[in-house]
Amino acid sequence: MTRVLDLTAGNRTYWRKNAKALLGVTYCDMETRLEIKPDRIEDFRNTTFNNESIDVIFLDPPHSWRNSDTLSMFTTPNIAMMMKRFGSKLDGNRPPRYYGWDKFKSKEELIKAMIYLAEECHRILDKHGIIWLRWNEMSVPYKEILQIFSEQFIECFRLNVVSPHKTSKIRTIWACFMKEK
Repeated sequence: MTRVLDLTAGNRTYWRKNAKALLGVTYCDMETRLEIKPDRIEDFRNTTFNNESIDVIFLDPPHSWRNSDTLSMFTTPNIAMMMKRFGSKLDGNRPPRYYGWDKFKSKEELIKAMIYLAEECHRILDKHGIIWLRWNEMSVPYKEILQIFSEQFIECFRLNVVSPHKTSKIRTIWACFMKEK
């Protein structure tokens, strides 16, 4: 069976409900207060997975950082915390889109974490494995992230996604990487 891992699952907002049953996805995240609990609490910079034990890794890491401890709609991991903070402004029937921006205090910290993430993915990914990376250019251009991942992986696919509402010129990129020898 293919070993599929979402190393930055958050509240699983881009997964379909039957993904675990169909693909056997293992959901991991470093945040312990998520509305939808991960299968495993793992820091993506240093996991407990064995070397070359994963076939496919999905990544949607934090794309930005916060310089304060103030909670926002994007740094609040569960509905109870969001309702307390933002009240009736929210739809309390679905999990919040937790982006993990509260994990890093500066661009330098975020870039360092992405370097560790790429190294950790290289360690745990099987020699024929692939990574699916979702990156939003709101704070860091994709070319900087590509430079980090290109040191150990080959980019074999890239899809640029623009908001259908055309309210923003910020791109989201889905990229697929293969492990180099």
